[in-house]
Amino acid sequence: MAASAAYRKFLAWRKANDVDNIRALVETRPFEVPTTSEFVPDFLPFDFRTKGQPENPSENIGAIILLSIGKWRTSELTSLIKRGELSLSDFSVYWIFIFESLHKCLYSESVKQKQMVFVEAISDLKGFSLRQITPAFVSLVLRPWISELQANYPETAKRINVVHLPKVVSLLWKAVNPMISPGTAAKIRIR
Repeated sequence: MAASAAYRKFLAWRKANDVDNIRALVETRPFEVPTTSEFVPDFLPFDFRTKGQPENPSENIGAIILLSIGKWRTSELTSLIKRGELSLSDFSVYWIFIFESLHKCLYSESVKQKQMVFVEAISDLKGFSLRQITPAFVSLVLRPWISELQANYPETAKRINVVHLPKVVSLLWKAVNPMISPGTAAKIRIR
């Protein structure tokens, strides 16, 4: 019963966000995001690359995402949204384009490798400051963003490595951990 309700909710989300049309665009132009939100990585930089054939076939990692969290300009992004210069809808559509593109790549790699492949995420906290995690950023951007990604793109990451930890990591973990599903939290490796 819960699975069918979750699936109906997922289908309603896809329809409300025009995801089928986004997916059609992604088929021919992956990672080409709308101009209304193309500047999002200026504020939340990340890098993505497919991994190609793994040295260890049991590894089943098809892509790597490097999230440069220490370089995130969260206050500026939050201000843009508050001023209406970037709508939450455009912010969300940006990530739908990214994740639909990512899933297209993962599907292609899965076919090539003849097994399901996943993402390895590296969250780099070098340069991180608690000032980046303001209450406005958490409530307006981070919480809805994480919730939407977990609800609609589950089981994408095989593992999440956190590197270059500042001393305040325990405070950060306490703030972020409640927003993360238990399955995702189990994949996190702090180095």
